[in-house]
Amino acid sequence: MGTTAVASLFIHGAGRGFSILHLFTAITLISLPVGVWAARRHNVKGHRNTMTSLYFGGLIVAGVVAFLPGRLMWNVFFG
Repeated sequence: MGTTAVASLFIHGAGRGFSILHLFTAITLISLPVGVWAARRHNVKGHRNTMTSLYFGGLIVAGVVAFLPGRLMWNVFFG
């Protein structure tokens, strides 16, 4: 997930710069170390909550937003 987040920093839509989806990149790059830190401190509840939120926000919500009408992924699959 971290590798994908870093790679997404180099993806820009047709010269328009960053999009709202890049907000998820920032959230991911902040949440990953927080989750690892919680795990290293044996804070199972904190680690679980951070990783569950990261999964839901980073994959589910960002995936839904990427497929909204008018976005590139919408055009690729339904265009």
